[in-house]
Amino acid sequence: MSSAQDPFYIVKEEIQDSIDKLQSTFHKWERISPDMGDQAHVAKELVATCGSIEWQVDELEKAITVAAKDPSWYGIDEAELEKRRRWTSNARTQVRNVKSGVLAGKVSSGAGHASEVRRELMRMPNSGEASRYDQYGGRDDDGFVQSESDRQMLLIKQQDEELDELSKSVQRIGGVGLTIHDELVAQERIIDELDTEMDSTKNRLEFVQKKVGMVMKKAGAKGQMMMICFLLVLSDTHKEAQENMSTEDAVCFTGEEYARHVREYWRGVAESDGFDSEDIRSPVVLTGLFHYDCQSGRRYPDPLLVKRYALLGLHRFNILQGTSFELAALQKFNKTMNLTSSYYITLLANEPGAIPLQKTFQVRVDERKYDTLDLTVAIARLKKDQNEAAETTKEPFVPHFCCSAVSDGVFQGPLPDWPSDDALRHDRNRFYELEISEWQATDWISLYLELLILATDRGMFGVAQTGLPQVQILKVVIETEEENEKPLDKRLNARRAHVYITFTGLPKSPRLVEIGEHVERKAIIRRVIDDSGYLTLLGKFWSGKDTEQRSKTRQSEEKVESSQKRSRLC
Repeated sequence: MSSAQDPFYIVKEEIQDSIDKLQSTFHKWERISPDMGDQAHVAKELVATCGSIEWQVDELEKAITVAAKDPSWYGIDEAELEKRRRWTSNARTQVRNVKSGVLAGKVSSGAGHASEVRRELMRMPNSGEASRYDQYGGRDDDGFVQSESDRQMLLIKQQDEELDELSKSVQRIGGVGLTIHDELVAQERIIDELDTEMDSTKNRLEFVQKKVGMVMKKAGAKGQMMMICFLLVLSDTHKEAQENMSTEDAVCFTGEEYARHVREYWRGVAESDGFDSEDIRSPVVLTGLFHYDCQSGRRYPDPLLVKRYALLGLHRFNILQGTSFELAALQKFNKTMNLTSSYYITLLANEPGAIPLQKTFQVRVDERKYDTLDLTVAIARLKKDQNEAAETTKEPFVPHFCCSAVSDGVFQGPLPDWPSDDALRHDRNRFYELEISEWQATDWISLYLELLILATDRGMFGVAQTGLPQVQILKVVIETEEENEKPLDKRLNARRAHVYITFTGLPKSPRLVEIGEHVERKAIIRRVIDDSGYLTLLGKFWSGKDTEQRSKTRQSEEKVESSQKRSRLC
């Protein structure tokens, strides 16, 4: 193989060119002054080039070693192999010499620079100042070394103190970590116990829900509403009892002590006929009177009904006393916890006149039935001053009683049907149709109608909670029985009367079938005031279906009676 085709000689020429350039650059580097910044840069390039050439020479020697194993295969002999080895050795020597020269030059330059640094740090004089250093340098050097030694000792001491603080901090963090671990273990144990209790409670709750579902299905819609109302009242009772009972009162009582506390509580309530009993407390009576302050700004139950009960009490007082007091403000009221409750209302009223006179009144209203207008105003009186003897009822005090005014004739028993058109036209002794201006001049006709609407729709979403609709009265007829009550004022203030009202504007009611504000509806309300002063109101909505149902009931009763007579004859 000719030298022109042998790869060794091709690589050899390239390496030799690199070595020649390396040596040329090295000679230039030697001529560069050490003070110039280019010397270090050129030295770095020389060292890098030496490394590259050495790697190429190493690769070439590996190729020679491979060829030496079978020279005949590559077409060379031992003399050629020896020649090539001498060249690679010579090339390596040249590169090594350049590299050694560069490194030796860097060391000498670095030594000179280090000497300058040491002289600066130690404030040693250069060769031109040697004589001055010999005179003063000894003392300066000793002071500098001593101060540096002290400073180093101070730094070491500060570092030791910081390490001690760091060690203490690490120990505290370790203690906190252990505490957190213990707390997590305890919390995990509590969560496990709570999980077990939740599972048990869930099972019991599911059982109770199934039972309640069965009861609700059997009870029907009306029974469900009664149950909801009872639970609400029970919740209010519990809350009121918690407020009234202090921690010191939460003790056990014997049967005799319990009875004594109950008697003392109701004796205190009876002294004011149930009106001013908010300061009376008992550790055992949980079903006493609820107290509500209408001036506090807090919500209280059935505000629409309470206001109209107060107006009804003033209406009764005005009829009996011939006055014209008007409601000014509600002050407070007490209420029994029954579903059909008794209300003890304290209010302020004004009597119109040249000098307006404001008085404090007390009104008691007893409900007899729920979802029906059936109530009695038992007390409607002026409240006496503290220096005056309080007016009390003659009867023993009963918190809630179903007592109505005594009456007879057509004004007792169930309410009548709507009178026929013929009776309204011809029986003027009994019936009197009011002109619009006449019934508008009175406030109690609309009051009676509002009480009927509220009493018959007291559900959670009824008008007693959502608000009264704007009804429009179309016709009013008053029925009385006394012939001497033909004058209008006597008919309007008659102690016993039926009021027949035709109106529109009531969209719906639980007692009504037809829906719509345009529907003309009829209401029958009975007012009875007996000799004891009790005022009883009884009312209902009327439709023709009531007469049909009553007729069917009467016919079925007659059939039963006739069948019983036949059985006796047989």
